[in-house]
Amino acid sequence: MNKELFIMRHAKSAWDQNVEDKQRPLKKRGVNAARRIGDGLKRLGWIPDKILVSPAKRALQTCELIDLDAPVEEDERIYAASLDDLFAVLADVPETINKVMLIGHNPALEDLLLHLTPNAERQKNGKLLTTANVARIGVQGKWHNLQQTKGQLLGLIRPKEMDD
Repeated sequence: MNKELFIMRHAKSAWDQNVEDKQRPLKKRGVNAARRIGDGLKRLGWIPDKILVSPAKRALQTCELIDLDAPVEEDERIYAASLDDLFAVLADVPETINKVMLIGHNPALEDLLLHLTPNAERQKNGKLLTTANVARIGVQGKWHNLQQTKGQLLGLIRPKEMDD
């Protein structure tokens, strides 16, 4: 069965806040970018069956602002995740769910993207996923076998590419 994985990096956060990392909120620019990407996801029909999100404030705010009509589940393992942590999160997804979105943090999200699509094209700044970017990956097989899977990059969208 075909599956789709949407990998989303949280929107731009505010570093000027005097709070612990997990409590860092989005900047105004991040709020606007999350709304734009959410509108773009809806226009494109990139709607997951389930969203798995880091409990970090910036990730939760991003999830709320993209405003997709999908069940949301916080997963502590996504915050400060390694690639293996993300595989463990995805391995717990029921096979009845065909489209999953992960909203989290680099470098683990970029590691996952590169593992599944080794030829993913980097941006001019050398990064794959900058803030509020979403990669759509098609994969064959089961969620618990993603470590042995290669996928196909079906698209990558960035807020600056979305029409107003």
